[in-house]
Order: sequence, then C-alpha cells, then structure tokens
Amino acid sequence: YSRLNSAPRPPYRLAVDGEFVQQALRFKVHIKEQIPKLFQATVVPCVTKCTVSALRRKGSKYSGAAIIAKRFERIECAHGKGVKKELECLKSLVGEGNGRRLCFGAQAVELRNFVRKVPAAP
Repeated sequence: YSRLNSAPRPPYRLAVDGEFVQQALRFKVHIKEQIPKLFQATVVPCVTKCTVSALRRKGSKYSGAAIIAKRFERIECAHGKGVKKELECLKSLVGEGNGRRLCFGAQAVELRNFVRKVPAAP
C-alpha cells in the first residue's frame, strides 16, 4: 500500500550526482532530451547546491559538468544550511522513505546501494 502511494509519479524529478553529469557530458548524452525518452514521461533533472559545489571543487576537468548542472532545477538540501559532501547530501535527500518522491541518477556505487534499500526510491 505505501509503495503505491509514495512512489514517484510524472513529472519525475531526477536527482543526479556530479559523476552522472560528467559521464553524460563525456559520452555526449543530453540529459534533458535523452532521459525523458528513457522514462517515456516528463523528467526534470535536479541537483543540490552540494553537488554543484563538489563539481566546482574538482577543478577544470569538471567545469563543463558544473556548467550543465547549474542549468538544472535546484533541490533544497535535506540536511539544512551549509555545504556537505555530495554523497551525504544525496543520502539525506533519500531519507528513510523518499518523502520527496525523487528518482536518482548516480554513478556512485555507495549511493546506488543505499537507494536500492529504500522501498519507495527507484
């Protein structure tokens, strides 16, 4: 019952990590065009301020990914004010039941494994 009522619905909000954006740039995948085709629905790519700041800290190799990420919708961090590590920030977004009904696009194995354990987080 809870899975049906708390599962994400269109328009899907896809929270992405910095490596996801970097790999999309590397392989020339336009996230805003290609991901909705994959979902066969409207998808809004989202990032947190912690994700954008993590991309900036990684230097010039990630500058293109940082520019792309700044164009995505911003999600307010669940941990409150300040900037935390990107992985901790995204884990706090998931929480225990994915109350924000987000989908996640991540390259970080640790984050993917964490999200898989949450019942309402695809």
